[in-house]
This record gives sequence, structure tokens and C-alpha cells, in this order.
Amino acid sequence: MLIGSVRSGHGLDSPLPQAARLIAAGCRAVFVEMSRGDHLNRPVLHRTIDLLRSGDVLVVEDLDRLSSNPLHLNIILRRLEDRQASLNVLSFEDELVPVR
Repeated sequence: MLIGSVRSGHGLDSPLPQAARLIAAGCRAVFVEMSRGDHLNRPVLHRTIDLLRSGDVLVVEDLDRLSSNPLHLNIILRRLEDRQASLNVLSFEDELVPVR
């Protein structure tokens, strides 16, 4: 199943456009987090990853929505791998692009 993850880090930055693109790409659920913190301070992201089952795909608009820190991003990717889930990123044409 495709599961979307949206992060909106600024008070004026609406999560709705991101969520709409993820739904249009086929996500059956979209989790929204209003946070500017790194991956350690992202409870919605952690719960979303904990809900993933084997074969599920986490979908984000771009990698920066997970983390701009390469070390943190690697930790997130390892957690997805541990759950036997994968990650796709929307391209500029709103097509899914697998990561790794």
C-alpha cells in the first residue's frame, strides 16, 4: 500500500498541496506533520513508519520532507528497510520514483 508523509515546517506553509499530490499519486493514507524539527523530533513520522507493513511504500514529495541531514535520512531509510518497506519520491511530473 502507498502511504504518504507530509511535513509542513512553516506556519504559513499549507500541507494541503503536498497531500493532494500524494493522494493523486495513489496514496491510500496520508499522514501530516507540522514540524520543523529533525527526524528525532517528528512523532508523526515515527508513528507512520511504525505502521508500515512488509511491502508498503512510504511516499514523500521530496527527500527534504523526511530530512535534509544525510545521517538522519540514512537512519530513516534503515528503519524502512527493517520493516521491509520502501520509499518513493514524487518527481517534478508527479510520478513516483523509487529510492535505493
